[in-house]
Amino acid sequence: MSQQIAYSYDLNDIWESNCPQGVNSTLEAHLKHSPRWNFACKTNADQTAIWPDNNPYQLFVKSTGMPDHSTEMDGSSQTPSEAALAYKIKVAKPLPSLTSQVFRQNPSNGKTLGLNTPIGFAVNGVPFYSSLTSDNAEFVQGVLGEKKGHDDCMGYFNAQGEYYYATAPPCLFAASEGKGQGKDFDGKYDQYTFQNGYGEFIRGDDSLLRWSTKMEGAPFVIGIALDGYFIYSPFDENGDEHTGLDNCNGKNYNGTYAYFSTLHFPYTVGCFGPGVTEDTVLNTTITTSSTTKCKPGRYARDVNHKQCLPCPAGRFNSEGGSCKGGVCDGFVDTQCSGLCEEGYFCPPGSSSPREQVCGGVQYYCPEGSAQRSAVDAGYYSTPLDEAEEFGEFNGTRSREGRKRMVNSFTRTSQTICPKGYFCNGDGHRRACSAAGSFGNVTGHTNSSCNGACPVGHYCLPNIGNPIPCPAGTYGGTKGLKSSACSGLCDEGYYCPPGSISPTQIACPAGRYGKVKGLRTDACSTSCDGANGNCDPTVCEEGYYCPLASTSGRQNECGGEDVFCPSGSGSPTTATAGSYTTGTYSVEGKPQSKFDEARRFDEAVCEKGRFCVAGKKGLCAPGRYGSSTGNIKPNCDGPCKEGYYCPEGSTSETQIRCGGTNFYCPLNSSVPLAVPEGHYSKLGGVDTRSAAEQCPRGSYCMGGVARLCPAGRYGSTVGLTTPSCSGPCKQGFYCSEGSTSVTQIACPAGRYGTGGSVDSSCSGKCKAGYYCPVASFSVTQLQCGGDMVYCPEGSGLPMNVTVGSYSVGGNATTRVNEEVCAVAGHVSPAGEYTVKNDSGDKNLCPSRTRTSNDNVRPRPAQLMEVDKVTDIPNMPGQHVHVDYSIDPENEYRYESGYPGNV
Repeated sequence: MSQQIAYSYDLNDIWESNCPQGVNSTLEAHLKHSPRWNFACKTNADQTAIWPDNNPYQLFVKSTGMPDHSTEMDGSSQTPSEAALAYKIKVAKPLPSLTSQVFRQNPSNGKTLGLNTPIGFAVNGVPFYSSLTSDNAEFVQGVLGEKKGHDDCMGYFNAQGEYYYATAPPCLFAASEGKGQGKDFDGKYDQYTFQNGYGEFIRGDDSLLRWSTKMEGAPFVIGIALDGYFIYSPFDENGDEHTGLDNCNGKNYNGTYAYFSTLHFPYTVGCFGPGVTEDTVLNTTITTSSTTKCKPGRYARDVNHKQCLPCPAGRFNSEGGSCKGGVCDGFVDTQCSGLCEEGYFCPPGSSSPREQVCGGVQYYCPEGSAQRSAVDAGYYSTPLDEAEEFGEFNGTRSREGRKRMVNSFTRTSQTICPKGYFCNGDGHRRACSAAGSFGNVTGHTNSSCNGACPVGHYCLPNIGNPIPCPAGTYGGTKGLKSSACSGLCDEGYYCPPGSISPTQIACPAGRYGKVKGLRTDACSTSCDGANGNCDPTVCEEGYYCPLASTSGRQNECGGEDVFCPSGSGSPTTATAGSYTTGTYSVEGKPQSKFDEARRFDEAVCEKGRFCVAGKKGLCAPGRYGSSTGNIKPNCDGPCKEGYYCPEGSTSETQIRCGGTNFYCPLNSSVPLAVPEGHYSKLGGVDTRSAAEQCPRGSYCMGGVARLCPAGRYGSTVGLTTPSCSGPCKQGFYCSEGSTSVTQIACPAGRYGTGGSVDSSCSGKCKAGYYCPVASFSVTQLQCGGDMVYCPEGSGLPMNVTVGSYSVGGNATTRVNEEVCAVAGHVSPAGEYTVKNDSGDKNLCPSRTRTSNDNVRPRPAQLMEVDKVTDIPNMPGQHVHVDYSIDPENEYRYESGYPGNV
């Protein structure tokens, strides 16, 4: 049929105030009046030229095209431009008949209806446009989820900013009109959910909200096409999509022809009907070229398309096909383009894999469905999700929720009703339960329930599955009827949902449960109500809490060898080389008895300490610990010689031993006093490491060895005073360090009265006397007769020289000699003359020595007595060096001396 065109306002038209009753009953009952929309019936003098079938009634349509609802899009609103639309539409038309012209109409070609021009009007005055683009692509739906530029009420704007619809408009009615939720829905409609404007939420039972498209009075007139036939809403009186539509989206209805909006292309009007259906076999004698294709939904097996056959049910063909010279570039067999998509069904002649939406939840359509299948009793349609299943009303208002609504019309299979539900065949599954019982079999078809609620659960009416007892409670018996179940969980235990015992799970070690009704392993009532997160209880430090503890101080930790940090489930053994600490046993300080059983940490043993079994001790006396973590009393080693280490020492040279009166051998814990008669040795003045008995010839005081002073001797060891063993014997002298009372004999010509310190002894022998070695008297021996004399310091008498005579002293104590002067016979004064044998008078004393006098030989060493100071060592004597005598080492005689000579 040719496209209707817009008429200008004709002043010659004769307008009637009211349409005839026959027209009024058809139009006024459906078409909506508004300031933007007017219609009137009229007769026209040229009606026969315009309407060949002599229908005198025409509808004069005049509209601005402005919608009566919001045009918000993505949060912002665009105001449409007013249009000047005026059309004469022939109304009250009789039932049309098929002509050969219908075979040339292709709804998928934009030239069929025209682009960017009205093809009809909605009851609110907004025009309908074709849903095709200039390249014959369908622009409403494309890739699932992709928006195509419509607003939230599925309206579009043309290049002039004028508003139009391409689908059934979801905001056409208000909910109060009983034709769906419509414009009162507070969400957004899109290309996949616009049909929801013609449905509503209803309550199936106490807990189930579901979506229904079944409306009293459906289908509703939503507009009129320019050819004068009404356009109806997308669901019939049963809430199902319309079936039996021809390729123009229409069919015969109520004695005339009408269009029915659909959820898929062409949505409203595909072509001005009537069109052909899938049952129509297009046998035509119309001459066509060999390249003309069959329309979509059909295929040809021979050239020139003498017969375009519909694709078989369950398949579709979106291309059409043609044959030339026996070669076909389209589809030439029943396979067509392929199988119908699951969730949809394809009657014969389908041109889309989504030709017909499967329908409500009472139907399901597997892939390749020729028609929808009714859900069997004991089954429900799937797939579904929680929002749809339980009817969460708020969830369906989101974009995701609306897409879920789409899914409710595209179920693909049926699933047996699970336990806790019954399915009566309407596609839904409903809760099958009562207080204390539930449906315990699958495939249940009615609401009767006879299975006892299992332990750990309770059952409420109209709740499908048994509900696990809430956390903190337990269900110890079957048939429980409330969330209180059997009671609260015991102290020291917690009960997750579905617990069956008051001691379901023990509180973990390290935690405690002091109240009943605990819900998690945190064993705590300090919980975030919003998220259910609980701050766990923690056993106090110094204590440990095994499984099922009821107090933060369940058990004291134990002895010194263990410790318990906060949260301990059992005592922790102290590490070797560490000690336990607590409230009073502070790190770095001595441990206390007051917290011995409640230690809560450990520390590495400090220097100077050793730690065994958690107990700290001082390194042993005489030992030291220069490192941490020692595990034995001996620690790192012995104290060094010359130093001492009290217990707890940290260095091998902890304390210097002290003065010379102390000594410290290896491993000393205190300095040792040097015993009397001993001296310290080895080391510095304050780091002596040994003591030794004072040797002979020395005495020791204050740990220092000194040589016996000159004039004294030390004949024994261990002497303690400078007196040593006593003074040197008479006739002898003792140099420093002497060891004998007769250490060294006084030399000849000298004498010693005792205590002599050197070879001078007590002095020289007196003149007239002589002092042999070891003399002890100044007059040790008288010099002798006249023939000898003894000057001072004589060690032996001196023989008088021949021709000399002794003088001084008396006859036995002569001290010198004089030469007798015989010439002139001069005699010394006072001397008398002695006659010689010749009778001559002798003037020399009688004691003058003559050559005839016999005297003992004079020792050569005594020729100069004054020069004699010592005698050589006698046989058996020897001299040695004793290095044990304090720093000044001396030579001394060690053996006794011989007697006098």
